[in-house]
Amino acid sequence: MSGLLFLHIPKTAGTSLKRYLSHQVAAADCLLDPPSGASFEPGVLDRLRFVAGHLDYDFAARYLQRPFILTCLRHPVERALSAFYYQRTPRLAIQIRMAVPQLGATEAEQILADLQRLTRHTQLRDFLQAEPDLARKTLGNLQTEYLAGATACAAHGADPDVLSTIAFRHLEACEGILLADRLPETLRLVDPAWVQDGRGALARDNAVDGRPAIADHAPDEIAALTELLAPDLALYRHAERLIEERRSTVRPPALASAPLANAADFRFDQPIHGTGWHVREAAEGTWFCWTDRDASLTLRLESTGDHRLECMVEHASCAEAWAGLAVTVNGQPVTLSEKPAAPPGRISAQVDGAWLDRSPDHVAIGFRVPKTIRPSDADPGNPDTRRLGIALSRVRLIPQSAQ
Repeated sequence: MSGLLFLHIPKTAGTSLKRYLSHQVAAADCLLDPPSGASFEPGVLDRLRFVAGHLDYDFAARYLQRPFILTCLRHPVERALSAFYYQRTPRLAIQIRMAVPQLGATEAEQILADLQRLTRHTQLRDFLQAEPDLARKTLGNLQTEYLAGATACAAHGADPDVLSTIAFRHLEACEGILLADRLPETLRLVDPAWVQDGRGALARDNAVDGRPAIADHAPDEIAALTELLAPDLALYRHAERLIEERRSTVRPPALASAPLANAADFRFDQPIHGTGWHVREAAEGTWFCWTDRDASLTLRLESTGDHRLECMVEHASCAEAWAGLAVTVNGQPVTLSEKPAAPPGRISAQVDGAWLDRSPDHVAIGFRVPKTIRPSDADPGNPDTRRLGIALSRVRLIPQSAQ
């Protein structure tokens, strides 16, 4: 079997999953968010270990050998409410304008026009009543459409029963099925390794702050959504049945975990074992990762005795984050003996060998900042809502004997 293909259906916790799973492989083995219409030379996709994006089921046909197909569904009413309030946020319109080169001017203009019509309505009830066609387009049965695939949607879009039958069949063919509402449990069922060592704790990405819950809506609003989403509700119930049927099935790993990287010289194009890291980025050939307020990195240690910790920091989100940066090794705070006035630059500290002896084959390095900044808060024209601390590109533990 080829690598893992994650069909990321919008507003189903896919951004969090994509970040988490991409860290399990090296950057060179990973492809994130390819345009759905992109063309690839034969065999290119098969050489990758992880591909993810807003891709429908048809994308799997671009592989020479069928990949392990993973998707995640969300309760349709929850997904529709999430989509409705997310589409009202200014950052989505900003993202669409930035994506014109990928989308094309015509499609981007149509999406922006739809968003403008949607945002005229402050209440969900008003939108469902005044814009039934647009509601079907923007809140409707997207999960059924993604699983059926673009080809089936073009041929059978007017016949929801046929489309649902195809989506059911494709869902059954998916090697991995996750439910956003039961994420730790369904992750474990797909691959137990994903929830070992705390790596199954997924941070919420791309959430809408203050979004009203189902209980905050009038019964007639939820009833109207339930009627609108009948195909997706049937698909979701089918997914629940499939998960129960597969509960006792033993399957090979979906994405074999890479071994811990060597603490002697770690760079962020390698698999990242830890928590609190945002999606990798690259600039001028250097890969780096932003931390959240807290981040941890677990590495393989092959040396003993006292060490010197050296970390290359590329950016800090704000002066407070940089000034208050705290670093730990196996839970013990270290004193930074080297730290520039501002990034980029190297920080370093001496590490007592006794701290490392507690876990002789691996070491946990922690980074904490007192404050994070969301780029969208600092610049209303920036759609990035990640909470950023510092960005690191390299971590080294150098034995005292080698210095």
